[in-house]
Amino acid sequence: MAVSPDLKLLCATRPKHCFPDQRAQWLEPAGVCSLAGYQDLITMDIGGTSLDVCLIQGGIADTSTTREIDMFPVSTPMLGVHTVGAGGGSIVRVDPVGRVTVGPDSMGDRPGPACYGLGGNQATLTDVNLLMGLLDPAGFPGCEVPFDRVLAERAVTKQICSPLGVDLDTAARGVYEVANNQISEAIRTITVEQGSDPRQFSLVAFGGGGPLHASSVAQELGIARIIIPDHPGLFSAHGIAEADFSHDYVRSMIGPVTEIATSHVIDRFAELERQASRDLKGEGVMSADREITLHMDMRYVGQTTEIQVPIGSNVNALVNGFTFAEARFHELHQQRYSYNVPDEPVELVNLRLYAVGRVARVLPQLPPAVTSRPTPVGTRTILLPGGSDAAKVPIYTRNALPPGAGVAGPALVEEASSTTLLLADMTLQVDPYPNLIIEPSG
Repeated sequence: MAVSPDLKLLCATRPKHCFPDQRAQWLEPAGVCSLAGYQDLITMDIGGTSLDVCLIQGGIADTSTTREIDMFPVSTPMLGVHTVGAGGGSIVRVDPVGRVTVGPDSMGDRPGPACYGLGGNQATLTDVNLLMGLLDPAGFPGCEVPFDRVLAERAVTKQICSPLGVDLDTAARGVYEVANNQISEAIRTITVEQGSDPRQFSLVAFGGGGPLHASSVAQELGIARIIIPDHPGLFSAHGIAEADFSHDYVRSMIGPVTEIATSHVIDRFAELERQASRDLKGEGVMSADREITLHMDMRYVGQTTEIQVPIGSNVNALVNGFTFAEARFHELHQQRYSYNVPDEPVELVNLRLYAVGRVARVLPQLPPAVTSRPTPVGTRTILLPGGSDAAKVPIYTRNALPPGAGVAGPALVEEASSTTLLLADMTLQVDPYPNLIIEPSG
């Protein structure tokens, strides 16, 4: 989905220093969902070329300083966003050993999926969603260009049905499940592999394709709550437009904690804080809107990777030594790697200071509407994931679902920027903000 001209204008005319990096779109789910009362989140953004997932705990997005880009190590602060090729334009095919693959390459928006009728001749995940009936053949709501089902059928038949000897429905369902498996594995990478249980989080699905796959992914992972924000296809643009000012500072200081004077650490943190204050002041951020958090990168002596240990916002917490920081390091090491060695010496690697200038944002809270059960605007026959037969399901328009409205699955909820699939044994409730909250029924 293209970004609306109004949002493009807003982003283009905003001062450049409002965009210190591209993390804003990942801070927006934390901000919006925290205001709505949800703080432990797994974000799932499916756009035209990729799937991006990130973990948010206690309203704070996971960060990393040791990542790889094209197999090259990069040591710079960044959010722990994990990306795989499972976007709407990702190409689906059968590999030489007979496996169905989704991505990593994509048709992009030009020429785009085959069903767009713009010259694309490769089957994509969007073509599969159309063949399953999850997308309206008339095109996206408000769009004057309809989808071409014949072109989608031709591409999927050539790339999936013929090599595997299966019919069109079986091929579409199979590709959809493969994509969901890739999404689930990406989420396991940022949760299970990092010591977190995905069942303890809510799944926030956005981007044009996120709401189409969220129910199936949540069901596979055992996640009990799905949150679909308002205008999910524009959610990333919304985040950029309302981004906080953000700065990261780092000072190397390597050595066993037993050999480093805490006064030296306190002095270095004070220098970083003065620098942060100058930068935020230069951006016009008032003192009351500034937030400083301190971290120390620590590891056992002899290790090559370190863990960021938060020590709060008060550097004086170190006046009495590193006892608190060491204890926290052992806890985090146990959480991440399932073991710790309290008797092993710990060394300090880096001092980090994160400075944020808060931008005021208000999340409108709408009153519940006194209304009868919502009336569907129509029905459509779709292929339900995991089912053997096609089923006719009701279709609702999101704009017609006021806060307090409830819908029982299976159903589709359509809006201009996305479509939400609600599976059987699930219910949807509109909260006051107005997010779509999907949970198991009963």
